[in-house]
Amino acid sequence: HAANIGTDLFELPAGALALAAGYEYRRESGRSNQDSLQAAVENRQATVYAGTVAVDEAYVALPIPLLAEVVGAQLLELSLAGRWSDYDPFGRTSNFKAGFRWKPVDSLLLRGNHAQGFRAPVVSELYFPQTIALADPALDPCNAANRPNAVQRANCIADGVPGGAYDAESVVFSTVAGGTPGLLPETATSATAGLVWSPSALPDFNLAFDWYRFRIDDAIAPIDTSELLRYCANAAVPEACARTTRTVTGELLQVDVRVLNSGRLEVEGVDGVGLGVAPV
Repeated sequence: HAANIGTDLFELPAGALALAAGYEYRRESGRSNQDSLQAAVENRQATVYAGTVAVDEAYVALPIPLLAEVVGAQLLELSLAGRWSDYDPFGRTSNFKAGFRWKPVDSLLLRGNHAQGFRAPVVSELYFPQTIALADPALDPCNAANRPNAVQRANCIADGVPGGAYDAESVVFSTVAGGTPGLLPETATSATAGLVWSPSALPDFNLAFDWYRFRIDDAIAPIDTSELLRYCANAAVPEACARTTRTVTGELLQVDVRVLNSGRLEVEGVDGVGLGVAPV
């Protein structure tokens, strides 16, 4: 269900101050029923799952034209936006965005944005049933056959491997995949800044250059079994080590590779491109 409005509030020197606002209610539900034969073939511990994620949201957006066709500002406009959300079962969150576009002269456009983001787990990430698979103990850095180094041995001892290495007696261990009811939402921030230069002396030339930085906290992601074991043995990452189950001799029994909040992801970079370069 959604309701939206858009209107001009009043006139500014460069145009009308517009308002867009609205309310939205979303409800995502999922349910799976499987017969016993299919469950046996897929090694599912639970053959039925069901769950719901619901959200009430309100938003407002304001494009603000400040100046136009004056000295030092052929164009200057701001854009502001906010979104207020109430998630069941994750609670309330507020996220905002601000940006600008400025043309000090006709041939040059400067632009930038800063925004916050929020993503709640979807039903399948939360409630999808657990699936059991088998894996090779050779994936485990704590396996003596892999000749763990001193750092790995210390981390393996902390993970419950006496002496920091073990001789595998079993030819397999199990992995558990599927949804994780305790997942947290992702939160994010992003920032961009850039320019577009279109010199009048080169009518077929455009140069665009942009800087960007994105950060996601509590990023939701599946994890590979060998990757998780490396995180534990090489760096003693608590979340990774907590997902291993071992015997008293340190041999792997099971690894939990269900969807998890993997931590922080960050990326920063620049993009630049020149288009339609005219011959000199």
